[in-house]
Amino acid sequence: WLGLGNKENLHSQQDPAFPVTLLVRHPVTKLFEAIRGTVGAKMARAVVLDKDYRTKEDVQQIANELKKHATLIYIHKCKEIENYLLSPNVLTKAVKSRLAERARRTGGELPPCPDVALLLEEITAELKSEVLSQIVARQLDMAKRSHPNLDAATVTQKAFEDFEEIWNDPNSRLTIVPGKEVLARLNTRLQASISISVSDVQVASHFLVDDIPEDLRNLINALEVFRSTAIDGD
Repeated sequence: WLGLGNKENLHSQQDPAFPVTLLVRHPVTKLFEAIRGTVGAKMARAVVLDKDYRTKEDVQQIANELKKHATLIYIHKCKEIENYLLSPNVLTKAVKSRLAERARRTGGELPPCPDVALLLEEITAELKSEVLSQIVARQLDMAKRSHPNLDAATVTQKAFEDFEEIWNDPNSRLTIVPGKEVLARLNTRLQASISISVSDVQVASHFLVDDIPEDLRNLINALEVFRSTAIDGD
């Protein structure tokens, strides 16, 4: 998300926010200039990006580049924002709620809730080779640009080792898989087994404060500060 607030509407509920895709090393200044001509001369800029399969070094380089053009820069710690919904506890609450809602509506029996954690483990296992290949490719690409003399075999081995460490932890595994695809596959299995599905909004509505990851809470707080801060200049 690219958020922009001009001097007149920064504190209103109508602050403009535009969903955009920023490619690595995209001339973001041209994008800002184009939007600036539409929303006004003075504006604050906030950029929030998915991490995708970028390396830590790549993320830092992107953040450093964007700092020249935006007040707030945030790159998610997980692959994409949907990964924050991959909480077995919260997903279980959402599924149970949908089952209870259907039972009340139809007068039918309340079926047992599937083991969501097990379903997530099975789904992510199916995606392991895809995720690994993407991560290795990113590591090799970054090494070519930053450390051209580094042996590709060394880079690949290190990428494999780092990947296995993350993958073997069920919680950290859920941060590197493609969140949207995992949720789609989960809904396919839920439809097949208990004839229900859960939307992103339904899942999000079952989050309690303690369920929200710390980095996402930090982003929410940062966006609130950004939204409520007056603009002194451009």
